[in-house]
Amino acid sequence: MYLFEDTKFSCNFCGSDTIFGVPEDNPNRAQTLGLTWSHTFSPTVLNQIKGGYVRRKANFVDPGSEGIPEFFTIDALVAGFGASTAIPQFFTENQFQGKDDLSVTKGRHSLKFGGEYRRTRNGSSFQADPTVILQAGAWKI
Repeated sequence: MYLFEDTKFSCNFCGSDTIFGVPEDNPNRAQTLGLTWSHTFSPTVLNQIKGGYVRRKANFVDPGSEGIPEFFTIDALVAGFGASTAIPQFFTENQFQGKDDLSVTKGRHSLKFGGEYRRTRNGSSFQADPTVILQAGAWKI
């Protein structure tokens, strides 16, 4: 079985930590692969092997927002504006799975033995711009 998903989310005001932000694009892609193999050794012994792979990629980018600063106010009730300092972000996750089961039937009894292995690799990248704060007339980076 193979499943492919390719979606894109866009929002006009989501690319900011403030109310008045810049547009944000969020392209996502997911791919899933699953394989199963069964072998009957005898009428009472069955072996089943399964393997799976999932890859998911999600990016958060602000197209054209480079160089647009983010402004906050000291008063929490007053909204700021500008681009987010936490974007762009890039996420890629790979998950591998392997499983083997052996089923044995003896008379009125059934036994099942098996094992499973899973591994997840998460590759994330946060390439945020450095934040500049104006504090008492001096620039602080």
